[in-house]
Amino acid sequence: MADNNDNSEQKNIGQSPIDNGESNAPENAPEKKKRSNFHIRTLTAIFIAVLYVAPILLGIYIFDIFYDALIVFLMIVAAYEFSRAISLKFPKTVNIFVYANIVLGYTAFKLVSEFLRGQGGITAFFGVLAVTFIACIVFTMCNKKYEVGNAISTLFVMIYPTTIMVYSLGLAYFMPGAKSDITGLSVFGAQSINAILLLFICTTLTDTMAYFVGSTVKGPKLCPKISPKKTISGAIGGLVGGTFGGVIVYLLAQNDVFGCAPIMNATVPNVLHFLVLGLGTSLFCQIGDLISSYVKRACKIKDFGNFLKGHGGFMDRIDGLIISAVFLYIYFTILGVVL
Repeated sequence: MADNNDNSEQKNIGQSPIDNGESNAPENAPEKKKRSNFHIRTLTAIFIAVLYVAPILLGIYIFDIFYDALIVFLMIVAAYEFSRAISLKFPKTVNIFVYANIVLGYTAFKLVSEFLRGQGGITAFFGVLAVTFIACIVFTMCNKKYEVGNAISTLFVMIYPTTIMVYSLGLAYFMPGAKSDITGLSVFGAQSINAILLLFICTTLTDTMAYFVGSTVKGPKLCPKISPKKTISGAIGGLVGGTFGGVIVYLLAQNDVFGCAPIMNATVPNVLHFLVLGLGTSLFCQIGDLISSYVKRACKIKDFGNFLKGHGGFMDRIDGLIISAVFLYIYFTILGVVL
């Protein structure tokens, strides 16, 4: 979720300085600019939606590797944006190890998940993290250009946001073995579809409702020292939006839409599961956003980037998704969905 704080010390990474000189623009310039910004934000939102929806649908019906490609892409871009941000305030990261951790970690995850099944893929990714960090320490010790601070910054980026995103990958590997009726290749199992739709629908509705309710109702601030513009009303609106997302996925599961299916746990009504999942996903989405806002404030920036015009960088859009995926993975694991 992009942080909308206005701070004279904060800036968008990669954004050109604003010309503060006098303008001869007509009086209605602010309205034109507002409309232009709205159009830009709308077009960017459509691009983001296509970027998310296409790999998910391909993963449901054609081949699950498309979803993997989406998450690995987000890992790489998030690592790039996050590395640039913390390098403004802390020792620079040794990026070759950051990207090596992603590539080697995903390779290990995929091999273990395909051949051993179960939860071993995530363990393998964390194992690669440990080995890569040790290699980074040795490298910085042997290179006079770097010091221990560079290794610590590198470890930070390798853990958050990159390695934590492996839980987003893990959601696609619940009850593996499903095959596409079209291609015969591996696709998501029913509970993976539930989890992935919950992740993207609930976080999107959380961000949307938090923004509209917060900007409309306003009221007391949520965490003014971290994010001065976030309000309690916005947080409540976000929780309502996320819970509604859980209801949407429940209805999809009840009607076998997109391959969703009821959660196989007869002791608790399915609707209660999905309400808790929606609410919990929304809560952790907002926690992830606050973590991201804290880092941005420490680095004195407004956004992690400006590639997504009107929305900041990719990291600004997926900060809540990263933490929500951990919650969803743990919830489904406790249910015994992971075999």
